[in-house]
Amino acid sequence: MVTLNDIAKASGYSPATISRLFKNDPSLSIRPQSKKIIFDTAMQLGYPLEKINFAFDRVLLLYWISENEELQDEYFLEMHQQLDQFARNKHFSLTILRKGKLDPHYLRTYDAFIAVGSFSMLDLEILEKNFEYGVFVEAQHFQNKFDTVNPDLEYITKKAIRLFLDKGYRKIGFIGGSYFSPDHSVESRDIRESYFRHYLNSYNLLQEKYIFSGGKFSIESGRKLANEMLQSLEKDPLPEAILIASDTIALGVLQILEQHHVKIPEDLEIISINNKAPSQDNLLTLASFAIDIPEIARTAINLLYEQLTSHRKISKNVLIGSMLSEGDSFQA
Repeated sequence: MVTLNDIAKASGYSPATISRLFKNDPSLSIRPQSKKIIFDTAMQLGYPLEKINFAFDRVLLLYWISENEELQDEYFLEMHQQLDQFARNKHFSLTILRKGKLDPHYLRTYDAFIAVGSFSMLDLEILEKNFEYGVFVEAQHFQNKFDTVNPDLEYITKKAIRLFLDKGYRKIGFIGGSYFSPDHSVESRDIRESYFRHYLNSYNLLQEKYIFSGGKFSIESGRKLANEMLQSLEKDPLPEAILIASDTIALGVLQILEQHHVKIPEDLEIISINNKAPSQDNLLTLASFAIDIPEIARTAINLLYEQLTSHRKISKNVLIGSMLSEGDSFQA
């Protein structure tokens, strides 16, 4: 069995220093490089991880979400809170950096990062040059070097369409926001809409007249898109069912449909994504695929912990599943 003396002999550091490090002694002053040598040696010799109380206190949280956006969207607020909580469980102390220019000199003072939001290609290049370890949460791009954790939006979209088809619906619509590209400063098609188009087209049921998208993932966007739908389909039947890309958009849609006396679910049924709708008076509850924010945050922290302790070089891309919550807008 590997002992502290074995690690001391192989690393060149005293058993007392190693013991204090493994106990996460806050009074211990040790250079990051020395810490890395000791940890690497312990891992190579096969010292049990459960005997080490790791302390990585230089993790940067690149939170490319404005404070205003976070306050207005419960999803991002909870994500921030959950990342903080699970980080503390692993003895990470997160330093938050909001959207802005990445300074390589500043980045090099941190051991690793967790990134949330949309990043430009230049941002990605800077991160790749300055970090060995990092995790992207809800990445809109594939990462080869760093890990990613995402809700399985492809499964959610496919499952929603299947639920509609199983009820005999053939006129199926989509309402959603756009993805804003940091590189081109223009809106592009969100991944949820892309999946919707692909899977509905595979059944030869895709109808452009039932797709309305654009703008932010907000209540106001939902109101705007619902008005566009009603005006566009003034002389045509409404879709029998609609998949809406987020609960916030769905709330705006419901407000407009109620004003125009469209009854839900009698006239059409709705499934949404996120299960984070703020309470609204006089509105029915949404049937929504719940995105498990605590599980996403926990997985991101665990992946980073694994990278730092094992120095894994192969990236992992993890998808988190989802279940449909019951609501008035869709009767399963």
